Amino acid sequence: MARSLYIHEEQNDNPSIRRIMIILLLLALLTALAVGGFLYLNGLKSDKIVDDFTLAMSEDRFGDAVILYRQAQEKALANGPLDRNQAQYAQAVAAMEEQTASALAAMEQKLLSGETLSKRELSLAEDLSELSASRLAGWLRGLCRDYLFGQLERPVLEQAFSQLAGLANLKQTVQNLPAEFDRLMAAQPKMIEANTDLAAGAYWPAYALYQTLAGDASLTGFVRDQTLLQISQCKTQMYDPLLSEAKTLMEGGRYLSAQKALTEMIAVFPDDQTLKDALNTCNENSPKQLAAYSGAIEFLTIKPLIVNPAEAFDGDSYSAAAADSMLTAGEFQAMLEQLYANQYILIDSSRIYNDQRQLQTLSLPPDKKPLVLVIEGLNYYATRRKTGNAWNLALDEGGEVCAEYPGAGGQMILDRRGEAIGILDEFVAAHPDFSLDGAKGTISLTGYECIFGLVTDADQLEDRNKALQDNGMSPENMSDTDITANRAQAQAIIDRLKGSGWLFASSTYGFIDARSQNLERIQADTEKWLSQVGSLTGPVSMLNYPNGSFIQGSDERAQYLKSKGFILFAGIGTTAYLYAGDQYIYIDKTPVNGFTLSNSQTYQLNRFFDVAAVYDAAARNP
Repeated sequence: MARSLYIHEEQNDNPSIRRIMIILLLLALLTALAVGGFLYLNGLKSDKIVDDFTLAMSEDRFGDAVILYRQAQEKALANGPLDRNQAQYAQAVAAMEEQTASALAAMEQKLLSGETLSKRELSLAEDLSELSASRLAGWLRGLCRDYLFGQLERPVLEQAFSQLAGLANLKQTVQNLPAEFDRLMAAQPKMIEANTDLAAGAYWPAYALYQTLAGDASLTGFVRDQTLLQISQCKTQMYDPLLSEAKTLMEGGRYLSAQKALTEMIAVFPDDQTLKDALNTCNENSPKQLAAYSGAIEFLTIKPLIVNPAEAFDGDSYSAAAADSMLTAGEFQAMLEQLYANQYILIDSSRIYNDQRQLQTLSLPPDKKPLVLVIEGLNYYATRRKTGNAWNLALDEGGEVCAEYPGAGGQMILDRRGEAIGILDEFVAAHPDFSLDGAKGTISLTGYECIFGLVTDADQLEDRNKALQDNGMSPENMSDTDITANRAQAQAIIDRLKGSGWLFASSTYGFIDARSQNLERIQADTEKWLSQVGSLTGPVSMLNYPNGSFIQGSDERAQYLKSKGFILFAGIGTTAYLYAGDQYIYIDKTPVNGFTLSNSQTYQLNRFFDVAAVYDAAARNP
């Protein structure tokens, strides 16, 4: 065994191989040391190059600084086998650019202040070549943009260009811009208006103005480039909000309005399949044929409905008021059926006039007659609790607006059919051709006591409690937190109503006799309504004169009301009266209630329905 071992060792102990292995290991070690040393020294150079750059800048050797910058850039972009310090050189490049940017920013601030640059500053701006040119050229173009947008005065613009535009490294990119200053000035008013509209979310006016600028053959070059950029930005910003609005219209049954909105959008986004699909849905749910209508436009008005006839007609001191001024829920349902059978169709009151407050032609399905329904005083004053009405409105679990009132056992009942809102919503759902574009009616509110039975402002609480006490009921103790919660609840109800086809109007804040009030009283009442009620409903265009006591359109009081956004002014009458005046339209509403049903010939109600089929003698004579 020893012999064999000896022979084995002898066979593997080759001195030549051992020497070669040692040499190879030494070479690898030396190579590693050399590469490591090279990389180390290279890393040191990346630090030193920043120091050299800083020194060159401090000594105004801007040409040397540029050379150092270019060397650092080259190293940062190198990709050879020994190029392992790109990150360090990229950091060096960033540090050089940061130093330069700081110096250039100080110069830019001087120019914006109307100051003159020093010889050294101009040398820096020019001799730094591409290192300064890119930033300064972009800055000068930004000044042009600011001037076009109305954010910079022309003298500042001209001063900056007079000092920088002739520099060798800037001349080629910005020397032609001063020749465009007059075009910038010419386009400025429309561009400012368009940008203001865009910022306010008025997308279509903004888009139209941008298109006008883009189509002006005299506004070429920089103006046109910026206009095209604004058009692109406008399109980006407008798409989601406008599509959301169209979908909301569709959800509320307003397919005609959504159809118009989507058609306008497709003109801007012709290849958008989402818009095309939504438009097809609108087409399927819109009237197949519309024709110009030239006949009378009828307005009917009702008060909150009587949901409990036994309480309303119990012979107490409130019974006469209930009998004369209101309908029962059953009578309202019967009236709808009669109106539908007689080919009436509900329309929004806003359909009868255009943006210039002038009458416009209605388009209706053939053989239909237009009808505007107004519910006045849907506030639920304290006295309503004595006349068989609901006590307030509320939202049920499904988010639908319901009447709320106490049951026989005192528990509060949510009843979808306890008020005209729910009854009409259900009727239109069953008979969609009774409504043009999802129209329901107009709810006309005061601000006195409450809104929908809810105290929504501290200013209402004293009047509310006095009314409760005067009618033998306990006052309400409410904190600011309670009132804020009520206001939020009222807002939720209003939002739901607006989304389901209902409009809003004013019956003045205090249900005042407008004709007998002076201008100061009208102004105070209107401002109060706008502050407390209009802030919830949003802008309204219809004013219902309480008890029909109207003011002539030329009266200074009416002029004031027109200035507050009111267009449609409504009184009370027995016929379909409509008069178009100067920037306003006056109409008469025909009231439907117990008194007019009993005097139907005087109020000519038979043109609407069979009065005998509506009047509920059994309910009114329990």
